[in-house]
Amino acid sequence: MQIITAVRIRILLFLLVCTAHVLRSQSVTVIARVADADIINAGSLFDPMADRVKDLAASTFSLTFVNATVPRQDVHALLHIETYATLDEDRVRMQLATLDSRQPFLIPKEGRVFTSRDTRGVGDMQFTTVNNDANIQKVKDKVWDPASGGRMPSGKYEILITVTVVQVGTQTVHEQVPVPIAPVLVSNPTVAALIVPSENGYHYPTVFPQFQWTYDTRSIMLSVYEMRADQQSLEDATQASDPYLQVHIDRRVSGNVSLFTYPQTAAAGPGIDILKGPRPLEQGKTYVVVLEGLRAAFGAPVDPLRTIRSFTIDDPRSRAAMLSYRTLFAGPEYQDILDRLQNGNYQIDANGITLNNSAISLQQLQSFLSQNRGRKFSIHIEE
Repeated sequence: MQIITAVRIRILLFLLVCTAHVLRSQSVTVIARVADADIINAGSLFDPMADRVKDLAASTFSLTFVNATVPRQDVHALLHIETYATLDEDRVRMQLATLDSRQPFLIPKEGRVFTSRDTRGVGDMQFTTVNNDANIQKVKDKVWDPASGGRMPSGKYEILITVTVVQVGTQTVHEQVPVPIAPVLVSNPTVAALIVPSENGYHYPTVFPQFQWTYDTRSIMLSVYEMRADQQSLEDATQASDPYLQVHIDRRVSGNVSLFTYPQTAAAGPGIDILKGPRPLEQGKTYVVVLEGLRAAFGAPVDPLRTIRSFTIDDPRSRAAMLSYRTLFAGPEYQDILDRLQNGNYQIDANGITLNNSAISLQQLQSFLSQNRGRKFSIHIEE
């Protein structure tokens, strides 16, 4: 299969950082805008049956032509576009395609906008396309390689645009208006995962727990929720109430921050924005932390990479009681009870032991077990 229309280069028009550049000639102002694309999920953009790029929002890429003539007169111009790619694997700059206006197009007195969809040709916007088939195929093979996950290969993607004004009113002119656009470095983020807490039921000895993660996404969202006894799953906890804390961290602006301590106030640093909270955490309670690695494709969000885990803030009294219970229930026959107490679903309180519906102290329980050593009895744990 071959891509035989200008849509072959449309994907490359989108691989640019969110930016706006304004270039002026005596008669035209050109404003170039390209939507942000931190991750390139090309699998959703290519139609493999038709071997073409699917329709995308016109706002993804645009050139706004502002008529700057005084007094206002119609302007005619030509558009020249070149696209390049430098893949990380070999660092060789490859030209992919060029696009040239077949005839001058009109920039009326009120101006006009050229968008990504117009590369297919609209009205007087007709183009001649010259593709470097070998280079395009190289990029395309990388996208369709099963190991790529349908993403554009990592590297630097560039687009060069030149607008040439050829007529102002009835006067023939030759004004070249280059439109520089910064290249984008595509890294295809694929990782955003919690390191600490490392497992469900993780115990922190402080009400200011520290979270750690690894990621290559542009940013992450960290959210903390309370988990109540009546909730059956971690997801239930995230749906039941507003987060105790929600913080957005930009990887580049923050300097690659991957460690965050639960704050006492909403004050934050560069690239760290606290959106909700913080509400104080309490000893003896269980919470849920959600890490979302945020991704975007051409200005639109892509499903985030997500990790969700539970953790408990230790109550010092519970910790002391657990140590005592470890000594008290020293035999292997009690291991299951101890494991159930320790798993985070049961909160141990030295002042909250109930025996036969009567509250007793830890010392009284120790005395009871000593007096009945060797006898058979059962312990029921109430949730």
